[in-house]
Amino acid sequence: MTNTIHMSVQCVLPGETATAHRHNPAAVRLIIKGSPKAATVVEGEPMVIESGDFITTPMWTWHDHRNDGDEPVIWLDGLDVRMVSWWQTLWQGYDQPRQPLTRPAGASNKLLAKARPLWLESQHRTPPLRYPWNDTAATIEMLKANEGADDPYDGMKLAFAHPLTGGPTLPSFACGLQVLTPGRKTRAHRHLSNTLYHVFRGTGATVIDGERFEWSQGDIFFVPPWTAHYHENRGANDATLFTMDDWPATEALGLYREEEP
Repeated sequence: MTNTIHMSVQCVLPGETATAHRHNPAAVRLIIKGSPKAATVVEGEPMVIESGDFITTPMWTWHDHRNDGDEPVIWLDGLDVRMVSWWQTLWQGYDQPRQPLTRPAGASNKLLAKARPLWLESQHRTPPLRYPWNDTAATIEMLKANEGADDPYDGMKLAFAHPLTGGPTLPSFACGLQVLTPGRKTRAHRHLSNTLYHVFRGTGATVIDGERFEWSQGDIFFVPPWTAHYHENRGANDATLFTMDDWPATEALGLYREEEP
């Protein structure tokens, strides 16, 4: 199976604007180094980018990136461009570098929360959303305080859920975080999907079909489909892995399988 998902790193310099555009590949951003003076604007809504935040830019949504701060901002880009390019990758530029702000910051998080107006329909199958790091970190701490909240194969795994369905982040791929406590070694398993990893924090190793890959903060690695793999954290602190996995696409086709080798 060809890898259908793409991961890269993007930097926006002080005073720089990545001009407004839209495309049919869907994209996500995990903020590595953010700033309260920088934002990704999606469909007219400014989404401030703080370190650790996760932001979605679903397919065919207008977006631009602007940094009005004094230091560079850096994030991880994830796209399903390789899957979409099997058909045709469409790209359209906006008629000005920055799209106008038509919604207040935080509007999507308020309107798409647990108490939300059910009559309000989004023009997009998957609306854009910001997942603040403070909320994610609080959930991780809650899991750590509860015994039995640890998956044998993935450690403490969180999913960045679809804001309306509660399912995978996007129709084509799912995103999440895996937290491995000090000394944690997971059980080996394999699944029929591609998985990309970014080491958000910590150090450790992943063994893939018997080959050991050491990793530390900032590294990116790939686990191909149907390869047996497990993770180890030999450090003194938690290790946190950001994951992108195209299991929603293989599951929609009735192909997804998972098992212990």
